[in-house]
Amino acid sequence: MPHDIRFYRDPALPQLECKVCAAGEMPAKKHFHEEYSLGIVEDGASRVWCDGRELDMKAGRLIWIPPYVPHACSPLEASGWRYKMLFIHAEWMEGLGEELRLSGPSLVMDRKSTRRSRGLMNRVAECLAGRRSPLETETRLLQLAGGLLNPNAEVEAYAAGTAGERRKLARVQEYLHAYALEGVTLERLEAVSGLSRFRLVHRFTGAFRIPPHAYQTMLRLHYAKRELAKRRSIAEVAAEAGFYDQSHFTKSFKSYTGVTPLAYTDALR
Repeated sequence: MPHDIRFYRDPALPQLECKVCAAGEMPAKKHFHEEYSLGIVEDGASRVWCDGRELDMKAGRLIWIPPYVPHACSPLEASGWRYKMLFIHAEWMEGLGEELRLSGPSLVMDRKSTRRSRGLMNRVAECLAGRRSPLETETRLLQLAGGLLNPNAEVEAYAAGTAGERRKLARVQEYLHAYALEGVTLERLEAVSGLSRFRLVHRFTGAFRIPPHAYQTMLRLHYAKRELAKRRSIAEVAAEAGFYDQSHFTKSFKSYTGVTPLAYTDALR
C-alpha cells in the first residue's frame, strides 16, 4: 500500500500542525517531537512503543505524548492503517495548563476521555484541512485542550462573569463587528479584552450562547446574504466574506437560512 501523508497548517496559528496518514509498512524508528502530540488510530491497529512501554492501540483510541518523549509506532497489519496526529506547541499548551493548574491526560486515554476528545480533535483537523478561519480553528483547539486538561470546562463556560468582564466581552463583540471579514485571531481578541484566550472563549460563550468564531461566521453570512441580494457572483461573495472553501460556505449558508446560496439567489429573481 503506498504512503499517503498530508500535513496541514495555518500561518496565523504557528502553534498547531495536523498530520493525516494512510500507509502500509513504515519504519518504526524511535523518535520524539518538540510539541505535544495527540494521535488517533482511525483504521487498523498500531503497536506503540513509548518511553520504555509497549502497547497495542485499536481503531478509535487516542494517545497523548508529551514533548521529547521517545516513541515509535507501526501497524499491526501491512494494509488498511490510517491515523491522525495533532502537534501542539509546548509553550502554548503549558500556558493553558498553568492557567487551569492541571496536568495533561495519561498516555493512552480511557474510553470516556476518548469519546469526549475524538470529535473535538476531528473538528480541529477539519478546520485546518478546510482552511477555516483562524478564530474557529483556535477556538476548536482551545475546546479540545481545555477538555483534555479539565473535563468540567464546558460546565464552567456558563458561570456568571463580573461587570468588568462583561465590559471586556462587549469590546470583543464590537471588535468582531468592526472586523467581521478579516482573519481575526484569539490573540487579537485577547489583546482587545485583556482576558486570557481560554477564559475569553468560555465567558463569551456564556454571555452570547455561541463561541466567538460562530458569532463572526454569523456576521459574515449576513454580509454574504446582503451581497448576494445584489446579484453578485456566489464565488466572489464567498471569498470576500472569508469562506475560501465554497462547499463550506454553501453548508454554512444553508444551515442558517435553510437554503443554499444558489437557491437564495434564484428565489430573488
